[in-house]
Amino acid sequence: MLFWFGVVVALVVLAGYFSLRQEKDELGGDFTAFVKASDPSKPKVRRSEESFDETYTVPGRQVLVLYATAYGFAEVLAKKLYTRVRKECEASLNLQPRLVHMKDAVDFVDLAQESTVFIIASTAGDGVPPSDSRDFFDYLSANKIGLAHLNYSVLALGDTAYPHFCRAGRTLDSRLSELGAQPIAPRVDVDREDWGLIDAWMNSMLTALGDYGARPESMDYLASRKPAESGSKYSRTNPFLAEMKVKYCLTSLGQKDDKEIIHAEFDLADSGLTYTAGDAIGIVPSNKPEEVDALLKSWGRSGRERVFTPVEASLRDNLLNNFDLKQVKTSLLLCLMKDSNPSPIEASKLESILAAGDSKTNAPLQTYLLHREVIDVLNDFPKAAKNLTIRNMLAHLRNLQPRYYSISSTPLLTPGTASVTAAVVRYELHGTARTGVCTTFLSDRSAIGARVPVFISSNPDFRLPVDKSKPIIMVGPGTGLAPFRAFVHERIATGATGRNTLYFGCRHRARDFTYRDELEGLASQGKLNLRTAFSRDQKEKVYVQHLLEQDGAQVVQDLLFNGGHMYICGDGSQMAVDVTRALENVLQKFAPDTIRSVNDAQDFIRKLEAEGRFEKDVWIT
Repeated sequence: MLFWFGVVVALVVLAGYFSLRQEKDELGGDFTAFVKASDPSKPKVRRSEESFDETYTVPGRQVLVLYATAYGFAEVLAKKLYTRVRKECEASLNLQPRLVHMKDAVDFVDLAQESTVFIIASTAGDGVPPSDSRDFFDYLSANKIGLAHLNYSVLALGDTAYPHFCRAGRTLDSRLSELGAQPIAPRVDVDREDWGLIDAWMNSMLTALGDYGARPESMDYLASRKPAESGSKYSRTNPFLAEMKVKYCLTSLGQKDDKEIIHAEFDLADSGLTYTAGDAIGIVPSNKPEEVDALLKSWGRSGRERVFTPVEASLRDNLLNNFDLKQVKTSLLLCLMKDSNPSPIEASKLESILAAGDSKTNAPLQTYLLHREVIDVLNDFPKAAKNLTIRNMLAHLRNLQPRYYSISSTPLLTPGTASVTAAVVRYELHGTARTGVCTTFLSDRSAIGARVPVFISSNPDFRLPVDKSKPIIMVGPGTGLAPFRAFVHERIATGATGRNTLYFGCRHRARDFTYRDELEGLASQGKLNLRTAFSRDQKEKVYVQHLLEQDGAQVVQDLLFNGGHMYICGDGSQMAVDVTRALENVLQKFAPDTIRSVNDAQDFIRKLEAEGRFEKDVWIT
């Protein structure tokens, strides 16, 4: 009896093992915490297939993958390239790829000892490097190091909607060339996520390694230099669970076009997190449960399936917390067409969408993606969706990224607390109500007392003048007001004597004038020159740029003669462009002896930018 009981137990264990193994095979990944190579000729330590910090103890041909990331995409691409070098070229060429974040490069990387460097650099804000990578940019700019031995290539990431497209990557490329480094191939500029360009660049780099990788072997000097991971520092990848102490709505709701704007405060005490007025707070959200459940239903999954990447949890929990269900990757469509047995009608539709490839120039593809979320794709191709494996689905979803909000408080008045001013996003798509991920995470799914994952994102290119006697001009309609609320409170708290002028705009004075009592109170006390534009309170629409032109004489006086600083925060696609044009107009009108043409005005504005006296914190929606 005991014998047969033992047999049954053994069979159950084996069944469980093979079931688990099958699930791992479907999902992919090596989940061993530490696997030591048994081959003595390769005495290096691998943490897993997902490790990005190899340690090399024998000579090899080093390749450096260096990245500067603002919101995480450059890091994703750098890890992909690093992994491909390891898997496709490492053994045949004895290559030793290293992956380094540019924030660590000044302290740990010695370009004089490198021979091949692949750089992936994103551009942040209004054409500046990611804030934590600025030291490396400054180092390259200030030092005249000879790099004639160095072969390199730059993948520059940006967005053509911004005026300084890919400026960070272009700056690196230009400076490396000036220092004598030799480009493996011309720099590639990528507009958002153009995977056609990205994959082509990566393929060309792997091909080039056949030539540039054939170099003398040496020991990896980085083995003893690479920074140790810190478990105590809170960051984008290790957020702090901050208590939401306060939350309330700043606007009146009731009419169809009313904007829902909330104010929320987070307790940063005991976190070690600090910030300066002008910085942003990053919030790591989760998806709306109802939207996850609807996607699972369209996919034909229960959500109870156990998965192991990126964390071991149920499929539903992973979709809730780790994956972007809004933006569709082209690779998901390719997977549905090639690997998921679509119906003939579905196959024909997919082929027509993808006929011109996955480039940004494929108009049918870009039009399709513009109006689709992941669930819409599953609903458009139901047969293929039912055949879509868990492994394939997760492989073709983006990671859920944090959202960034300008902090609307100053630590001088509220130490240990950071405030957020956010417009809640709600919309309809294909006849179904949809929501913004993070704004409804804050407004609908996070109660006062809840713990919210946060971190601080420094913004050193958006700062108050050191000289407190200088006037400041702030243009911030809508939620663009947020950092200027912090600026005004800080100027008052520090006793700044320079005039504080704020241009604020919204639709209706009575309905969405955020912080109205507070701002009007400061204006009545003479601490703030408040200029307001309510676009829909009269027949003709009035915007902040119109007020700027009305005040042209004073604006020019402050900027041209009084050493003033000007700031813009908010929509970068239209508002910031209109405000800049208004500034060009008033410069020509009220400084005719100095600025005689639009070119002169633009040159003056560029001079202000170079001096740090014209700063923008803008975004494209």
